[in-house]
Amino acid sequence: MSRATDWINPLPLRVISEGLQYLAPLTLHFGQNPMATKSVRRQQSIALKRVYDSPSANDGLRVLVDRLWPRGLSKDAAKVDVWIKEVALSAELRKWFNHEPERWTEFKHRYRQELAANVDAIEHLRELSKTKPLTLLFAAHDTEHNNAVVLLDFLQHSPAPHSRAAQA
Repeated sequence: MSRATDWINPLPLRVISEGLQYLAPLTLHFGQNPMATKSVRRQQSIALKRVYDSPSANDGLRVLVDRLWPRGLSKDAAKVDVWIKEVALSAELRKWFNHEPERWTEFKHRYRQELAANVDAIEHLRELSKTKPLTLLFAAHDTEHNNAVVLLDFLQHSPAPHSRAAQA
């Protein structure tokens, strides 16, 4: 017989891997036995990774979230499963930001506005995340100040909008 304390699950953990932060969501609560109930919701994980880093079996579905194909990388070497250009930032915002960290706060604000207006692409990503773990791939050298970081935060902390197709 198991004790309730055998099923204590900590709060979501931040795991550092290859210099990137991953959020490993855990959904069990104190005293909940995952084998005893079917009501436990398993939340899929979404990770970030540079597209130039070697693919791994833990990547799940590899989704490129940049508008431009990464320089010097063949499609075979990239091992991209899905390329969703529609969630990438606009050309105007990319040129304005120019990967300058001092513009990061304003960049996040502007890019989140673009994402909020891009309902169908965001919904597509959320649907993909329900089937298996996702790894959002980006080409930027800076692993802390790029569009994929903002996109991940947006997916995890913004309410799911209704698609235009569902509203019609």
